[in-house]
Amino acid sequence: MDRYKKLFEHMLMIRSKIEAADIKGLYEYDDPNEPATEEQLLNWEQDNNLNIPSSYRAFLLNANGWKNIVQAFELFSIDALSFDKSNQYIEFLSFCIDNLSDYGDKLCLLPIGANHESYDLYLMVLDSNSEYYGQVIWVAGEEVERYDDFEKFFNSLIKGNEYVYKLLIGEAEKP
Repeated sequence: MDRYKKLFEHMLMIRSKIEAADIKGLYEYDDPNEPATEEQLLNWEQDNNLNIPSSYRAFLLNANGWKNIVQAFELFSIDALSFDKSNQYIEFLSFCIDNLSDYGDKLCLLPIGANHESYDLYLMVLDSNSEYYGQVIWVAGEEVERYDDFEKFFNSLIKGNEYVYKLLIGEAEKP
């Protein structure tokens, strides 16, 4: 079985537990989008002259984005991945770019997700000449956390949902 299918099963199981425990209706619950096609990914790569890292490609081929994956955080679909100046998340990135280091060419930092209730962004390093290629950086004005690849990042989202569940049932340990 594909690793992402297993990760999705685990994520969906945790999210169903959260939904059952969310008696006040605090959160929205969306399923992952339908998978992207290889053709969509190849077209995006050609249009942007960049390669999508394998761990992120595997995710997109299983889910072309996911709204409210952890509370108000969203992972974007291939159609929403853009370096265009009209992309509001590129503007958010400009506010924190000076607080980041060790990522390669700043023009190759792609917003792949965001929190719609804050300035949190998930960025992927797409500079294939950089040793940081494929890393995911969570920023909120400055770097919050960095993940070696998309799969490790996705596992952190699972852990985030597990923590939300523990909070809802009153079993979360204080940080």
